[in-house]
Amino acid sequence: MAALGVLSCPAAEKGGSKAPPGKAKAVPKAPAKPAKTPVPEVPLYKTPDTTILHLAKVLPHTVEKLTQRKPVHVVVIGDDLVRMTARDATDGNALLAWPGQFVNELAREFFYPGGVRLIQPEKGRPEKLFDTRGAEITMRVFSVKGGTMQKAMALLSTYGAEAPPDLLIVGFGLFDELSGADLMSYAKSLHQVIDIMKPREVDMLLTGPMPNLRQPVSLSLGASRAYAGMANDTAVEAGVAFADLSNLGAFVQFGPDEPASAEKALGAIAHQCNDFFLWGDVFDPLIPKAAMHQKAGQMAYRVLAGLAPSVPWQITTTSIVRADAERCMATVVIENTSRAKMKLDVTPLQLPRWKPQDSATRIELKAREKKEIKLVWQRANDAPDLRFPTFAGHEAVLRLPLLITGAGTARVEEASAEVQPLAVLWKLDTLFNQEGSVTIDNVVINTTTAELKDVRWTAEWNGQKKQGTAQFAPGANTTLGISFDLPKTPSPRRVASPLTLEMTVNGGTLRWERAMEASQNFGINEEIALQPVAKGKGTVTMEAKAEKDALKLVMGFAGIDLQADASGNAVRADLNLDARSYGSRLTLGSTERITITAPAVDGPAMVGRIAPWAFGTGYGMKFDNEGVSATLETQGSHRQLVVSLPRSYLYRHEWAVGNGNSQFGINTRLAFASKEGSFTPDNTWSLTLNGKHGDDAEGLAVLELTDKPTTRWTVVVW
Repeated sequence: MAALGVLSCPAAEKGGSKAPPGKAKAVPKAPAKPAKTPVPEVPLYKTPDTTILHLAKVLPHTVEKLTQRKPVHVVVIGDDLVRMTARDATDGNALLAWPGQFVNELAREFFYPGGVRLIQPEKGRPEKLFDTRGAEITMRVFSVKGGTMQKAMALLSTYGAEAPPDLLIVGFGLFDELSGADLMSYAKSLHQVIDIMKPREVDMLLTGPMPNLRQPVSLSLGASRAYAGMANDTAVEAGVAFADLSNLGAFVQFGPDEPASAEKALGAIAHQCNDFFLWGDVFDPLIPKAAMHQKAGQMAYRVLAGLAPSVPWQITTTSIVRADAERCMATVVIENTSRAKMKLDVTPLQLPRWKPQDSATRIELKAREKKEIKLVWQRANDAPDLRFPTFAGHEAVLRLPLLITGAGTARVEEASAEVQPLAVLWKLDTLFNQEGSVTIDNVVINTTTAELKDVRWTAEWNGQKKQGTAQFAPGANTTLGISFDLPKTPSPRRVASPLTLEMTVNGGTLRWERAMEASQNFGINEEIALQPVAKGKGTVTMEAKAEKDALKLVMGFAGIDLQADASGNAVRADLNLDARSYGSRLTLGSTERITITAPAVDGPAMVGRIAPWAFGTGYGMKFDNEGVSATLETQGSHRQLVVSLPRSYLYRHEWAVGNGNSQFGINTRLAFASKEGSFTPDNTWSLTLNGKHGDDAEGLAVLELTDKPTTRWTVVVW
């Protein structure tokens, strides 16, 4: 087990050196030799000044080096897509992924004849696309499979710190979107990256997710818009670069008079993008081919270089008003910024919790003309998935996606404005060590210019109803503290229930929905029942033991017949452990699950890869998975999977046994292969079940390093 070493960035080859012209000598009976031509200090190829000016505004330190052809090092952090996940031989060739294509454009534009060289490419993958010599731009790519923006700091504090970059490219968003990551968490993680890198004079390029084609297409295009919009807003606020990879103009084209309906618009996009996701006979809506990556990388470069044509329209959202508890109406002004008349089709897109009531609206605009349209979204209440909030938890703004087609192109725009008449900012930080009751301090904002008097409110959770009245001055931010009693012993150790807030305003009722889980902290040597994820039959428990040199977890089960899947695995345990010190654990952080698999017979289990940041943001070791002991055993009438983690692996934890404030964040999921040979929710049990991403440190239960009973609870709102 060794700490991550420092890897120096190999220097790119220097440009030609200046050779002074030789002096002609008189030689008997021979003509004088001509003077030698000096080797130029700069290449004959010259990047246009306008391009340099555009790039220098957003990548100042990088461009300064590029113009002199000095060594430039680029670090890329992101999810699967930045490493070029593919279903063919291009898999893992990061040079073909969109960041590699973007950096290749820089190398071409600033005449680095050696092109882009990948430092430590994946096994069997090339370090360069072309075998050419000369000045190079070096690049390293660090990705996390299924990673969300919370993984950014974990990557930066480990691998990303090995060689300081000139340019950092951040490419998350797809799995934030798929998992319903709250925009507040997404934005916090972005700001963490900016706050640590910007003072070091590192240029940054933030991006939104690339398009995907999962069904319905309206949702696949609409759901990613909020994350792209948040990344753009954050980039503008921080003064760093942003590239919208979901800009459809790079991938599709439209004739001047098509389409004329929402169905035709979405169908045309799906048809034109279909080949990007078609791998032989397999269609994978989340994994685009290299051709799409190439277009996305080139488009990102052209946008930053000021070479991409802008769309000939501009949208302004004047208001978003909640008509009642179920609907909201956006008033949008669209301006034709060109000197020619045009036809535009405006199609409101779907979100996980909002469905548009309107189809496409066709508008005709004269040159420089503006028109106002109103669009209505209906709350999607059929079996709502509370992982996907109706409103963002940290801002009064509602971000509604629009597809605009016309003038031969298409773009997903964002209608965003403060929601009127009231907005609620939820207290979404996990509340640790709560006793007796818990208070959710929401901030209510009056987004109108009128005083709202005698506003009646009702909040409900876990069968409890709280009521009151409040006054809200024009534009005022008012904290509305809502307290609920926590369960009393011997109630279940875990309670999860919808959390609702209703307010009666101007004779109408508005509703906000979240969910809240309360799980009681537990101690060492205490057997805890895991919860079935779906309809599991049997009993599954977990007990933690603090030994002298290890943290031992004993996961017992009874009433479950083991049978192996095609790989010979009958049991799979996924363990997340936040082993930061007490103070650090109360802050934003991420873990990485450790997977342990075992066959149906007693004996050693296999421990999967342990990421350097597995035990929380700030860890940075190369852990040897063989240092973790795991065995499947039979003990009387039940069986158990025993996992022992060396204390030396948990080096950032204070390990104060007997102190209830010495705590771990923890979640364990135990799954068993079904008769069909697969692991399904029906055969899965979990210590905690909430809407936080499984690696999110704030979604974990709490283990106290004491054997004394605890009455404290951990409360998670999502």
